[in-house]
Amino acid sequence: MLDRQCGQEGVRQEVAPNFVGGDERAEDHRVLMAGLGNPRDRRREPIGHPLPGGDWRQGPLEGARVRGDSQKRSDALPRQADAARPVELLRQPVGRGFVLLALLGLELVTGNFAVLPVGVAAKRVSFAGLMRNWTWVFLANLLGCVFFAVLAYIALTNFGTTDGGPVAEIIRKVSVAKTATYADLGASGWLLAFVKGMLANWMVTVGAMMLFISRSTTGKVVTMWLPIMIFFALGYEHSVVNMFVIPAGMMLGAPVSAGDWWMWNQIPVTLGNIAAGSVLTGLALYYTYKPKNVPPS
Repeated sequence: MLDRQCGQEGVRQEVAPNFVGGDERAEDHRVLMAGLGNPRDRRREPIGHPLPGGDWRQGPLEGARVRGDSQKRSDALPRQADAARPVELLRQPVGRGFVLLALLGLELVTGNFAVLPVGVAAKRVSFAGLMRNWTWVFLANLLGCVFFAVLAYIALTNFGTTDGGPVAEIIRKVSVAKTATYADLGASGWLLAFVKGMLANWMVTVGAMMLFISRSTTGKVVTMWLPIMIFFALGYEHSVVNMFVIPAGMMLGAPVSAGDWWMWNQIPVTLGNIAAGSVLTGLALYYTYKPKNVPPS
């Protein structure tokens, strides 16, 4: 959102477009305004805003816990219901986490992959400002996710005295699947991770843009949740999700090295997230709804 400093105290106030008697395309400015405000407003707080973004990773952990509990009851469930239940249970916590992060106004680098290029396209944000924002937010999201992975390890294993039970086993299996599967395919696997990263962030950034669709909290929640459920249910790759899942699996004993994590997942998935967020969502929507007159800075 585009913020402005109000008074000597520097209190922030959201600038809302004038829909009554204003520019008939005022609605089109809303995404543009978000792209313009982001790098400037975060200059003094490069770490504070993105760091809590790691808290979004509680979604996959919650999903893994529920799935682990469901495995204990699998004998009592019909075969078809048991197969469908984990996907449904895993995608709902991630949707909730994303909605909480967005409503709190925190920074998620994959959302910024779509928002910031809008400001660059409008020639109101420099490429250096875009790269500065992406770099700081990526590093802070990574720090937050790894920190939460450490806390999750402690909580699941009782400070390393147990193996973590079924929840830890699911996380270990997921971390191996997100690395070894691609490594076994070689160059094709790297490209596959890139494509899955594109498909994931195409949906995630659509969810981020949906934040501008409604002014009510209920409307924002519903519209943001839909694309997130799609991406997670289809098994695509999201770089910030993997910043938690893979390190957590490594801490819990998964046979995955740091090199495996970055070479076969984090790097190609992040590049795929950037490609989709910037081109398929941000720039595509900007040139579709490009405002006739950009508001003055």
